[in-house]
Amino acid sequence: MALTCERCVDLFEGYVEGLDAGLRAEVDAHLLGCGACREVLAGYRRIPGLLRRVTDLPMPAAAQARLRRRLARRWR
Repeated sequence: MALTCERCVDLFEGYVEGLDAGLRAEVDAHLLGCGACREVLAGYRRIPGLLRRVTDLPMPAAAQARLRRRLARRWR
């Protein structure tokens, strides 16, 4: 039975990290005929690089000050 788009997308995290050969073949077969799922998979593959860039950004001083004030109020 062919994979639905919903099931295929559910498997993308494992697909990127390494699925067993049988499931990988099913996803590959689905991707051959489904441009929408190929686009979603491309997005999954971009996530690690995007996260690396976000964590490398310094927090603005004003945001740091607000966060410190909120934490101080919460932990009094």
